[in-house]
Amino acid sequence: MKQHFFTNISHDIRTPLTLIAGSINKLFNRENMDTAEQKYLKIIRTNTNRLLNLTGELLNFRKLETGNVTLQASEENLVDFVQEIYISFTQFAINKNIKYNFEYSQPEIKVWIDKNQFERAVCNLISNAFKYTPEEGEISVKVGYSNDGKATISIIDTGEGIEDGKINHIFNRFYQIDKQAEGNGFGVGLSITREIILLHGGNIQVKSTLGKGSEFTIYLHPGKKFLKNAEFISSPSKANILSEYFTDNEVNVAPGLLPEYTLKESSVLLVEDNPNIRAYLKDLLSPQYSIYEASNGQEGFARALELVPDIIISDIMMPVMDGITFCRKLKSDMRISHIPVILLTARTLVNSIIEGFETGADEYLTKPFNERILIARVNNLLQNRKKIREQISKEIIINPQEISLTSQDSIFLSKLVGYIEEHIEEPELNIAQMASMMAMSHSNLYKKIKALTGMTVIGFIKDFRLKRAAQLLVQNQLNITEIAYMVGYSERRYFSDDFKKKFGKSPKEYLEKHKNHKLT
Repeated sequence: MKQHFFTNISHDIRTPLTLIAGSINKLFNRENMDTAEQKYLKIIRTNTNRLLNLTGELLNFRKLETGNVTLQASEENLVDFVQEIYISFTQFAINKNIKYNFEYSQPEIKVWIDKNQFERAVCNLISNAFKYTPEEGEISVKVGYSNDGKATISIIDTGEGIEDGKINHIFNRFYQIDKQAEGNGFGVGLSITREIILLHGGNIQVKSTLGKGSEFTIYLHPGKKFLKNAEFISSPSKANILSEYFTDNEVNVAPGLLPEYTLKESSVLLVEDNPNIRAYLKDLLSPQYSIYEASNGQEGFARALELVPDIIISDIMMPVMDGITFCRKLKSDMRISHIPVILLTARTLVNSIIEGFETGADEYLTKPFNERILIARVNNLLQNRKKIREQISKEIIINPQEISLTSQDSIFLSKLVGYIEEHIEEPELNIAQMASMMAMSHSNLYKKIKALTGMTVIGFIKDFRLKRAAQLLVQNQLNITEIAYMVGYSERRYFSDDFKKKFGKSPKEYLEKHKNHKLT
């Protein structure tokens, strides 16, 4: 009865959740959304996706129960497969201050698996390890071979551990170790995990000591003869590896999705360790954008500092520094935190995990994806940056908290505006001192201001002086000459010329207009 109830209600719940998710995505496309609104919408979207994933789990559980699952098995490198899932939990480890390790006995271990189903099993085991491991604990994920030649995945934690009398029951349907604890779900996760592993002809074992931790180990036979109810599909070779990334065979982008500009006003940094993928993305994007390349996250970070591109597309799985670490490092560096990042993931569940942890990426795309969608996402992010620059340009006096900026960018603009306010009366405002106060080189300060506002440093300072002057004129408490000196102009004539260029009226005309406006 429980199984039927959860299966039937899952279908009913998915429809309204799908409508909610669609409405949220439309709200994200709305103009002039402030940071607080974005934050709340992200929370709604994250939890909506969690509910959708839960209903998917229950539906999948019923299929496993009735034997209606046909595995779509392909030969995969288990090390790469598990490592990408491992990487997706790194932010969780940072948040809980947990020591988090990944080890493998050799770089390539071939197994036949259904990637979608097996991903679910591995994600569930790692997620449980984090759920029951306290802060400053340790979790290790190991891939290797057993003594009898089976491929193994071990998830070892220093968490709560399990009582001897309960170990034999943890894979039972709806069994919960602590029924009073919050966030323990419905007790179907480990049951689903075990069913998936059995379908792959493998088994799962657990060793645990109460108060010291647990070790879950998956065993898989080599070859494909042990898989039950499976269809075998070919895994992409190096010759056709691009087909795993993209769903189109040709670059044939719909005209409505192309950027309005074609003069390569914008630049894209591709961070990807596979040279074939980089070459393909370069061919796809180079007609519209200037393209730069990096082969891993560390190199990508150095190039981002050097070039300050308009947008970055990064894979997750890379040597030296993975995509999530790279994105987190970039978004925490004030010099380049404004650059939008699109992360490419191979796994659907990995996508939802990293989005839930808010790694700072602006978009997530699961491979394979449509080339049109990639170009549309790039274009939309660039258009959003353009709208922010226009908003900053139109604001009479900038309030960074009311503009859709990341926290680092908001801090940067607040500090910048504060410095100019403090020194606004100085005709020759010291830009070197400003750069020093912002902990940046003159070059990085120029690039950052240009990227955020579309103006040079000198242009931004002048723009701010004139906007402040306009505000003081409207208040009508000082004469024009006094206001000119207050905002750093030593000669009224130059002030009047610049003011007219900015507002289309002389200071006197601007003042008269607002006087009349008040009277009416």
